[in-house]
Amino acid sequence: MPVLGYGFAWIGHFFFEKNKPATFQYPLYSLASDFILFYDLLTGKQSFAVKN
Repeated sequence: MPVLGYGFAWIGHFFFEKNKPATFQYPLYSLASDFILFYDLLTGKQSFAVKN
């Protein structure tokens, strides 16, 4: 499951944004930030909507 989830993000980084995701250099920070964002989404601290 994590490979599927991260796979789409890595494809986006490599092919669309033309950069290298921080997951490779800082895997634990990357994982921790995913959980923090998920928590913030669930508690309403972060919106699900994309701001333009």
